[in-house]
Amino acid sequence: MRFLREPIIDRGFYAQIENGTRDPSIHVATNIANALGISPQIFFVEQFMSDRTDYKDMNYNVYAHCDRDLRYTWIWHPFSNFDSSIGKRDDEVMDGPGISELQFLKQRVIIDGVALEKVILFDQDHRLAPYLVRAEPLLNDTGEVVGASTILTCMPAL
Repeated sequence: MRFLREPIIDRGFYAQIENGTRDPSIHVATNIANALGISPQIFFVEQFMSDRTDYKDMNYNVYAHCDRDLRYTWIWHPFSNFDSSIGKRDDEVMDGPGISELQFLKQRVIIDGVALEKVILFDQDHRLAPYLVRAEPLLNDTGEVVGASTILTCMPAL
């Protein structure tokens, strides 16, 4: 994780960004994203995609964190709100192809403490869609693995 030299914004503004009442500038979004180890695009996807209704044939990313028990602690999806999934495992939220493979991948990352990548097929509107899944260990301040961070990239062209 990259640490910033000085605070980039105050807590109140950050809270407003989190709850969707304010949008960050590109500079602020980039600094926050760098500190969290994520892409700054996450802050602007909704604006770019707001008039888009057919996302089945496009690449997009889903970001998530889970704890050692594979229970979600954070999820971001560009087209859906998954807040009700916090505290649940994949098999408690979804069913179908790919779910057990995703859980196994996360489990390996947590146990082995190394990043892994795999293409997994998931059911998307009654058809199998390939996702490139990258999972990395989430570490606490002492370097202990406390969970996994995943990025699922929908790859309809595969």
